[in-house]
Amino acid sequence: MVSSDSEKLQAPAKTNLTRSLDEDARYALMRNGSRLFKEADPFYRSLGLTGLQYNVLRVLEAVEEELPQQEIARRVLASRANITSLIDQLEEKGLVERHTGDDRRVKRIRITQKALDMLERTYDEILAISAGLMKNLSSEEKKELLRLVEKLEA
Repeated sequence: MVSSDSEKLQAPAKTNLTRSLDEDARYALMRNGSRLFKEADPFYRSLGLTGLQYNVLRVLEAVEEELPQQEIARRVLASRANITSLIDQLEEKGLVERHTGDDRRVKRIRITQKALDMLERTYDEILAISAGLMKNLSSEEKKELLRLVEKLEA
């Protein structure tokens, strides 16, 4: 229904909720996390990947051995169903390989040379993107940010 100029629009009633430092901090982290992902998204898409797929590759690149699929899920904060789909897609692209050990229920994932070559070839680009996203923080502030985020993860 369209209101006439003579009708006054009433603002919705306010709540009695009080501000919470915990909630403000959580919201700020979520908002900035989303922004950081969004800013880097064109880079990920240029590789034919999503941000989460790229993060899976970085997790695997950082270790020298195969990782259980569930450990990768834990590190990138993905659900069991989502990590299976992510690994399927990366495997189809030839970027990871699945292996089964003694326990056939546990899938172990290894990064391929193709993926390592891609990460190495594009590393300067992601460094430049990261530097741009973090340009408002000093080196000391970046170290403090890392320390605080690691503390949250504990």
